[in-house]
Formats: sequence, C-alpha cells, structure tokens
Amino acid sequence: MRYISEAGLKNLSNYKYHGVDNSIIANYIMQPFWRKAVNVLPLWMAPNLVTLLGFFAIVASYLAMAFYCPQIQESAPSWVYLFCAISIFWYQTMDALDGKQARRTGTSSPLGELFDHGCDAMSTTLIGLTFACSMRLGSGWFFFAVTLSSYCVFFMAQWEEYQTGIMELGYMNVTEIQLMIVDFIHIVTCSEQIIGSNLSTSSGIKQP
Repeated sequence: MRYISEAGLKNLSNYKYHGVDNSIIANYIMQPFWRKAVNVLPLWMAPNLVTLLGFFAIVASYLAMAFYCPQIQESAPSWVYLFCAISIFWYQTMDALDGKQARRTGTSSPLGELFDHGCDAMSTTLIGLTFACSMRLGSGWFFFAVTLSSYCVFFMAQWEEYQTGIMELGYMNVTEIQLMIVDFIHIVTCSEQIIGSNLSTSSGIKQP
C-alpha cells in the first residue's frame, strides 16, 4: 500500500511552495546568519539529509527528557535542559538551511517540501513534550491544553496554505515561540537546576 496515492503524486508534482515569513527575529537576526551558514554545508549534502540532521536532534532531546521525566513532572539533570535548548536552535537552523541548500544545489522538489513538513509536524509534538517536561506540567488538563494548542497552530498554518496557496507567517511566529519561549524556559530550568545544586552543595544539604 502506497503512502501517497497516484492522484496525490500527480498533485504533488504540480505543487509550488509560496511562503511569506514576516518574523522579526527571522528576517532581521537569523536570516543573515542562515545565509552565511548554508555555505558551510558541502554541495554533495542532500537537502533531505539537512532536514534529518535537525529532526534527529529533536528526537535525541526528547528521548533524553523522556528517560528522566517519564511522568512529565520530575526533575532532570541540568544538561538535559541545556541539550533541549541547543537541539531546538540546531533544528531551527537546519530547517532554515534545507531549503537554501536545495536552491543552492538545484535539487528543490515538492517531495522534499512534503518531507520537510512531515518532519516539522513530528517535531512539533516532541518539542511540545519536552517543553511540558521543563514546565513539569504533569499529565493533567493543562498539559493537554498546551500540547493541543501547538498542534492547532501547526494544523491551521497548513490549512491556510491549502486554502490560499500561500504559507504566510506572522510577525510573531514559530521562530519567536521556539527561541523566545521554549528555549528560554529550557535555559531557565537548566539554570535553576545548577543554582539549586550549588546551593545544596554549599549548605551541605543532599539533593533528593
């Protein structure tokens, strides 16, 4: 059984991505960095491999967090939160570079765009779960609301593109959410763990 039907393959071959990114951080801070960073990638590296490198970092950070926080309310070692923050930055960078690498090597394709969006969809889930672990939300209604909201935002963005033919991102979009909120929470939690550990050590109190 094929994942994509014959009709879907025909439609996919006619697909052309049209995107407008109004993000303040992406346009004025990250884009200059991304334009230089793509030149570091070797020309033989396939754009889908760039996508996978970013996705694997998110998977690795999720597995580390899931190991230490299976109930979404435990405390993990400080390095886990720092690793999650770095992984999100790495993922965002790779997600921005895969398209640039495709245009640079002349290998852009609708199938590559589908693969990119598929990895983004799975990453949305995993990033939301690691964020919930950093917040120690537990498995109650608030955890459900936070994770469901991330799914809704991603779905509505895809639905808008389906209806209008344009993927338009606002002035405050996924770049701001991931870097300013999620990464910030991971770093704050990491700092809290380090400071708490140092205070306990200096006062002679053993960590539970």
